[in-house]
Amino acid sequence: MLKINSSVSLDANSNELVFNRKTRVKIEPLSVKILTVLTLKNGIVATRSELIERVWDGNEGVGNTALTKNIYKLRKIFQEHLKEDIIETIPTRGYRIQQRKFLSYPSLSTSLLVKLGVAASILTFIILKLTNPGMFHMLSHRMTH
Repeated sequence: MLKINSSVSLDANSNELVFNRKTRVKIEPLSVKILTVLTLKNGIVATRSELIERVWDGNEGVGNTALTKNIYKLRKIFQEHLKEDIIETIPTRGYRIQQRKFLSYPSLSTSLLVKLGVAASILTFIILKLTNPGMFHMLSHRMTH
């Protein structure tokens, strides 16, 4: 079993995608080969030529159209089961499996994230002070004595 990301694995023996360790979806053997190449590249772009070479033994006449059709079918499956397409097209270069983004807003700077963290801490302090005023009186009394 080849792990594509945290939600999807590829079972090449049964030609299936496994979503969230339970839902199994049958895919074509050529799609298995495409996903295997893309996954093993670990986020590095696989060119169309490279995919055609590795999946169709370089037969561009068959491979070019078939690659486009297989990518389309895989995208439909990912969209249906994950609500997102994890195959990223890199214009004029090829395809890759999208790398997981740990932040929902990857363009946020570190300083902005720190400011948001400080703001969240202050807000938590205010809420606690309003809901438990005696607790802070007791803490401040202990700190001064």
